[in-house]
Amino acid sequence: MAERRVIDLAEREGLGLGGQQATCANPRCDEQFIRTSTRGRPKDFHDEDCRRAAERDLRRIQAQLAHHERQAEQLRARAGAYLRTSGETGTDPAGGAGPTAEEMRVAREAIAEVRGMSRFLDGHQDEFARDLLKLWQAVEPLVR
Repeated sequence: MAERRVIDLAEREGLGLGGQQATCANPRCDEQFIRTSTRGRPKDFHDEDCRRAAERDLRRIQAQLAHHERQAEQLRARAGAYLRTSGETGTDPAGGAGPTAEEMRVAREAIAEVRGMSRFLDGHQDEFARDLLKLWQAVEPLVR
């Protein structure tokens, strides 16, 4: 059986074999390889085992992240319960924690909807339109 031999970059260029030197996309691997121009998707990993290991690591890290996000949400709910039942004077439960990211997202979407309607509401004499415009003008600077 013939012996396998590694061809270095200079020798490869001399043979006329095209390619581009690349580093493996796995963050745990820093292996250099030659990315050849063939049909299909370009090769990002130096071998199939490294690609599988990177995908496995990504799934594990995403699962850990989801777990910790659930834990943080539970802790926020617990802290909110203490803030709501606090009997101390001078503490404002609404001013303690501030809005969550989800609440801010909902507020931004609502402001965007009202911003679209606001130019049509200016000419209305209806009390509802005036109240909506007043609310929008008061809240918009806070949500930006």
